[in-house]
Amino acid sequence: MAEVRNCTKCSTNSENLVLLSTFHKGEEKWVCTRCFPKVIHGTVEA
Repeated sequence: MAEVRNCTKCSTNSENLVLLSTFHKGEEKWVCTRCFPKVIHGTVEA
């Protein structure tokens, strides 16, 4: 079974929503599909 990950923005986990792996300032961060548009449009920082 795969490791459960959490969104760095809203803390939902990979069992509830799809999470995308991102890299920001050399760190890997996981962002769910609900928070991803806010991150790519600059509403919130990754």
